[in-house]
Amino acid sequence: MILRCIILLTAYSVGAADLPRLADYTAGLTKIDHYEKAIVPSVKGSSRCIRDLAYDRAAPPDFADRYTLFLTGCGSGCAEFCLIDRITGSVFPGFIFSGGPKVGFVRESNLVIVKHTDGMYGDSNPFYADCYLWEKDHFRFLGRWSTHYGEAQKKSIDWIQVVRIDPNPPTWPSR
Repeated sequence: MILRCIILLTAYSVGAADLPRLADYTAGLTKIDHYEKAIVPSVKGSSRCIRDLAYDRAAPPDFADRYTLFLTGCGSGCAEFCLIDRITGSVFPGFIFSGGPKVGFVRESNLVIVKHTDGMYGDSNPFYADCYLWEKDHFRFLGRWSTHYGEAQKKSIDWIQVVRIDPNPPTWPSR
């Protein structure tokens, strides 16, 4: 029993770790001659992202070589995003966040870093960085890093990795 506890504590230990950098997860760049508009999915639901796709225009890709990260929000501190493949027009789901998220991404990288609070903005309140890696047709959660909101206002931030996940490979068929 004691050995099992030690193994679990070691496997899920909290420790200092560098936040992944966008440059660590590079995407090869493709020349695209024509940018496709989003093909709006025909699903029922209240997704702000799907509703706002009607306003999409054929724009150059800005994420993971061929995608546009389409970001929308309610204006009160929440945000939702999806990806638009600018070669095919296909739309892939992203995530919804609250706590005034700042989304970091570039065309040359497959990594998205979402920095946000839990809705509280005091200096001692938590501030998170959630990292997601794009893998051709889905995101893989790399982990969550944490600091305090007051600490996050500095140029050099001491991040602590609080969630590490190495999930099983996806079970849905690849395209």
